[in-house]
Amino acid sequence: MTRRLIIRNGSFVNSYLPSQGDLLIEDEKIVGVVSTNTEVWPDAEVIDATGKFVLPGLVDPHTHIQLDTGIYKTDDDWDIGTKVAAYGGVTTVIDFATQFPNMTFQEALEHRLKEAQPAHIDYSFHMIITTPPDQYDHALFQQEMAALVQQGITSVKLFTTYRPNYYIDDDALLSIFQLLPPSMVVMVHCENDAMVSAATQRLVQQAQTALSNHAKARPPEAEYEAAARIITLANLVDNSITPYIVHCSWSKTFELLQTLRTFTDQFYIETCPQYFWLDDSLYLTENAAHYIMQPPLRPAEDVKELQFQLPSFDVVATDHCDYHIEQKLAHQDFTKTPGGITGLETSLQLTFTLYKQLLQKAPLSFGEFWGSTPLTSLDDRIILGR
Repeated sequence: MTRRLIIRNGSFVNSYLPSQGDLLIEDEKIVGVVSTNTEVWPDAEVIDATGKFVLPGLVDPHTHIQLDTGIYKTDDDWDIGTKVAAYGGVTTVIDFATQFPNMTFQEALEHRLKEAQPAHIDYSFHMIITTPPDQYDHALFQQEMAALVQQGITSVKLFTTYRPNYYIDDDALLSIFQLLPPSMVVMVHCENDAMVSAATQRLVQQAQTALSNHAKARPPEAEYEAAARIITLANLVDNSITPYIVHCSWSKTFELLQTLRTFTDQFYIETCPQYFWLDDSLYLTENAAHYIMQPPLRPAEDVKELQFQLPSFDVVATDHCDYHIEQKLAHQDFTKTPGGITGLETSLQLTFTLYKQLLQKAPLSFGEFWGSTPLTSLDDRIILGR
């Protein structure tokens, strides 16, 4: 049975819609916009939006719902995680399917599609590649990647850290960049593994693994170096893949990437609300476990700089990762504490609040906000080819 819904007399914030009117929805799809109180469907359900904003649902292109790393499992599932997203105004998430050893990319995708069946909102996936190309038949790799694109999976994710499970070295990165289908978006977690490993090992040897030392184990220079290296390597290959630097946490990394845009503009930069709202002083508090994440929070002066840079980012995403507080508190040791923080329910409010402060307007209209923020549904869909 066809379900029809009219959202009546709302104030639209998208530039391509009229400022006031009725939104017509049929079977969960927007089918039109008409003048307020136009008689269209006499039997439709009506929601009165007088005095309220009507904006498109957000797309969060970086989430980890029902994550199982093989070591830790998040506390949420696709039922709970997508309800939380909907409450926060997010109507599409792009999560991850992980190709574990001895698993094909198609098997990885089908596994996650099955898990996501209880979802209450739209979803898609990026494919995490863990098997280096020298352990894979190149023709088969390209065949499987082409099949993923045909199914709407137009992006992959790689890691420059987390040895040995996810880490991909430079030779393998170059091979993957060359073998991927043209125009593929390549998300990369950028931290120099040697720097992180050396810093962590030094702290372990000195018995300094308290949560207060978490940020020291993953210095911002590790992100800075790896991000620059990814853009440089991608620029070397004869393929039109597009790097996408996830969760940029340091203002100097962003400055460097902006400088690299004088050489190539074929890449995107993402940040997350935790990096432009929270700072590393939280690691000195009794609630430090709540804020263990990779990359870690940065000093307050760097957070302030990142706030001013926010309008120039391409994407704001959450890196949503919902571990239970008991998991977080189980060890007062940063090497044993699962990393991640929730964000799906609060990303819109946090980003809007910061924009309001930056522009020093009271109040900042949603129209102004929507026209200038990287937190938009349309931009994320275009960037990721969805």
